[in-house]
Amino acid sequence: MQKFWLFCLTLVVLGLSIVLPPSADARIPPCPSRPPQLRTTLECQIAIADLHPTQPVVGKYQVQYQVAVLKVIDRGESSEYATVENYVNQRKVPVVLGPGNQFYMVDSHHTMSSIWEYYQGDPDIRVNIEIIQDWRNKPDFWSAMKTNNYTYLGTPGNTISPEDLPRNLGKLKNDPYRAAVGMALNWGFFERPKGEKIFFYQFKLADCLKEFGLTLPEEINRFHIYQTLAMIHDPEYSYGNSSVCTIPPPQALSLEGIAAKLQR
Repeated sequence: MQKFWLFCLTLVVLGLSIVLPPSADARIPPCPSRPPQLRTTLECQIAIADLHPTQPVVGKYQVQYQVAVLKVIDRGESSEYATVENYVNQRKVPVVLGPGNQFYMVDSHHTMSSIWEYYQGDPDIRVNIEIIQDWRNKPDFWSAMKTNNYTYLGTPGNTISPEDLPRNLGKLKNDPYRAAVGMALNWGFFERPKGEKIFFYQFKLADCLKEFGLTLPEEINRFHIYQTLAMIHDPEYSYGNSSVCTIPPPQALSLEGIAAKLQR
């Protein structure tokens, strides 16, 4: 317990910082209303309201943090982005094109949710997507989505059906555990295991931490992120040994590594 509080105190003293990485500004065309059958990926632009979530929740703390970043950009105080539009144009959402020409996003739920919140749910904001699979005619669509790790429907014994997924970004509910893990990852205090599928790893890690006994309130703050970090770093927890926690362990930095990162 003493080691845990020392860990948290060290993080508080050092403070946290985040630098958004730049990316190439890409202007891409609108998506056709009925795209031809695709044999390769396709980059195009759609209204944000046409994005269909493939998970039921987001970490609202993380979303509001990203909204605050957008407000910094809007005030002209960002060294990375001239305008919020510039930020939005440099984001690209991987999607699966599904039955009925629906666009199912398989990543970037938090980034897109922050854009949705910043623009107060304006359904006509244009966003860039990359269609990575054309499964419009796939008879076992949702089975394939689950097999390929393109959706997160919950943990064994606590799942929802695809029909229960939110219809748009504004309907996503809050998951404080996902928020804490996502913030820790964004701040660079751990990495996904090498070779681990990129989509939904943070959800799976959050599920592990809950099974290990992590308890967070609905509304979290930075202390709860430190608490989550302490559990991620604790060697007594064993990943991959239960029906829920089946993932390889995260690549966690040492406390010294975290301190060095914060002081750069």
